[in-house]
Amino acid sequence: MVETGLNGFHKLHTIKIQFICHGSLGKSGLNEVTIAYEGPLHAEAKFSDGSSLAINAPGCYGGSGEGPSPKDLFVAGYASCVAMTMDMAGKRNGLNIAGSRFVVSAVWAEDKPQLTEINVTVVLPEKFAEKQLDVLLKGAHMCPIHNSLRPEVKTSLTFEAA
Repeated sequence: MVETGLNGFHKLHTIKIQFICHGSLGKSGLNEVTIAYEGPLHAEAKFSDGSSLAINAPGCYGGSGEGPSPKDLFVAGYASCVAMTMDMAGKRNGLNIAGSRFVVSAVWAEDKPQLTEINVTVVLPEKFAEKQLDVLLKGAHMCPIHNSLRPEVKTSLTFEAA
C-alpha cells in the first residue's frame, strides 16, 4: 500500500496533461445545470445533455433520503473527477485502470457546514510499480474539483491492489 497526500500537487509538475474538452459547458463557458426545487427538501437537477437526477436531503434532516444528497453528489463528483483524470494520465503512459474502485470518505465539521477532510482509497485491479503510481497520482492532481477545494481541506489518496 502506498499512501500519498494530494495537498502538495503544486510541487508535482513533471507530467503535463492538457484537457481540451470542458464537459458540459454552455455557450457562456460555464457548466450549466438547472435545479428545479420541488420541495420539501427535494430537487431535480437537469443537465445540458438532457439527463436529470433527483436530489434529496437525508432523513435525519427531514428529507426523504430516497436519493443522493448534495453532500453525496459533491463527494461522488470529487472521486469521479480524480478517477477520470487519473485514467487520462494512465492511458497516456500505457496504464489501464479500468476495473478500479474508488472508495471516498468525507469528514464534515461538527460546528459549521463545511468539509474538513476528504480521503480516497483507490483499489486497483492489479499491482502497479511505484513509478506507475506516481503517474496516476499526478493525474489525480489534475482534477479541477480537487484544485478548487479550500486549502485547509485535508486530502489523502491511498492505493491498494485488489
